[in-house]
Amino acid sequence: MLYWLGPQGGAARRWLLREPCQTLHCFDAGDLDRLFRDTVRAEQSLEGRYHRALQLLGAYPAWPPEVEEDASRFVEDISNKDRDARLLGSEVDAAINDPRWAAKGAVEACRAVQRER
Repeated sequence: MLYWLGPQGGAARRWLLREPCQTLHCFDAGDLDRLFRDTVRAEQSLEGRYHRALQLLGAYPAWPPEVEEDASRFVEDISNKDRDARLLGSEVDAAINDPRWAAKGAVEACRAVQRER
């Protein structure tokens, strides 16, 4: 799955794991997997940010321990003002809108055309 841009594809995926993890930890420091699933279910639209993140990731992620540990440290160190700003979701949106995801779609479309030939 990460063949699409080599190291750049892996970097986009890591960013998309890190940003929702940090934001979700601002809501609740509990079970990240449950929190992510509950947040996806609570969204009213398939175009919601957490639905889109899930679509790009391809499945509910296995959260790497270092991502969760980093998110816990992040939340411990931020001010209430920064926490409130984080809850708006712009960091998650930025990771979702990373141009490397568009490149992935283009690479997959080219490969689909090549298979049809």
